[in-house]
Amino acid sequence: MAFAQNPKANKGKERTPEQIAQARTNKWTRVLSLTQEQVPQVKAILLEKIQKMKEVKAQKTDSTDKKAMHQQLKTIKKDSDAKLKEVLTQEQFDLYVKTKQENRKKAEKANQSDLEEDDDL
Repeated sequence: MAFAQNPKANKGKERTPEQIAQARTNKWTRVLSLTQEQVPQVKAILLEKIQKMKEVKAQKTDSTDKKAMHQQLKTIKKDSDAKLKEVLTQEQFDLYVKTKQENRKKAEKANQSDLEEDDDL
């Protein structure tokens, strides 16, 4: 019996920011029907975002102010979204925002299901 591999189960092999940016660019190219001109622009924005977020997370220690770190990450995301808004058409950007919201809801629902399963232990 064959099982589909979970891409997040790749814990032994850390992906580089470039690999992550390429994978996300591929996803958004399909979802948003990016033009050939938009693809490298979107990839550059995503790569910059990933690198900045990685830097912030690398500075994390036990004594790190989690609220301040969360705010830094939020600012990075907001800046990235503003740059994407300049590159995407209004229709593409609206779909981008909608897709991100749907993905966030799915993740929250999955996390809630995991917590409910843990209650059974």
